[in-house]
Amino acid sequence: MNLVAFPFLFGILAFLSPCIMPMLQVYLSLVTGTTISELTTKDPDAEVRRRVLGRTACFILGFSVVFVLAGMFAGSVGSFLKERSVVLNYIGGLIIVLLGLKMLGVFQMKFLSNLHLEPERFPLLKKDTMAGAFLVGLFFAVACSHCFGPLLYSTLIVAANTQSATSGLVVLLSFSAGLAVPYFITAAALPSVLGMLRRFSAAITVIIKASGAFLVIFGVLVFFNQFQILATLLGKIVPWGNILSL
Repeated sequence: MNLVAFPFLFGILAFLSPCIMPMLQVYLSLVTGTTISELTTKDPDAEVRRRVLGRTACFILGFSVVFVLAGMFAGSVGSFLKERSVVLNYIGGLIIVLLGLKMLGVFQMKFLSNLHLEPERFPLLKKDTMAGAFLVGLFFAVACSHCFGPLLYSTLIVAANTQSATSGLVVLLSFSAGLAVPYFITAAALPSVLGMLRRFSAAITVIIKASGAFLVIFGVLVFFNQFQILATLLGKIVPWGNILSL
């Protein structure tokens, strides 16, 4: 099973989630202690850039810690249920299919939306410090992951199916890296990236729908324990696909 490439892709797609994009400037402002007008100025000074990059790195570390711990827990649960691996495939595959259908808009899962918490309710998160940015990352992972729930939960199911805490760690570390890359690029290339993302908002909607369709296919393959079909295909399409497998 490719434990790195697919979770990494899921992480990148998670960044494009419909409720992450509109909130991106707000979160960056909260993390960096920089006003939205400063973030969107054409030429931020060197001090602002350093602050944005440093705080963003701490934010990334914060959500990565939560996701990696969740991956280790999922892998441990999978190891405990090792004797029932076939059942895990059936249940996990079915859940992934349902999550993919949710992304396609076939139906809604209101309980996921109800998990949302407003950051402004937590004054401690507004502190302009490295530790404050780290806390925002923890908050983001725990309270706001419903925004990309289908992708995250599908990744956790993959982690559980590895039946190993170590492999579960690798899976969610890869997911965190995929989510971190666009955040870091956005922070490094402000404000041009924010403007580009706004211009391509319609294309992002198409990407989300395509992601849902991919999850449905992914879930069916997990259900029938045929995940290696995608891994093999990835190795043929992407030259480094096989290098990213464990």
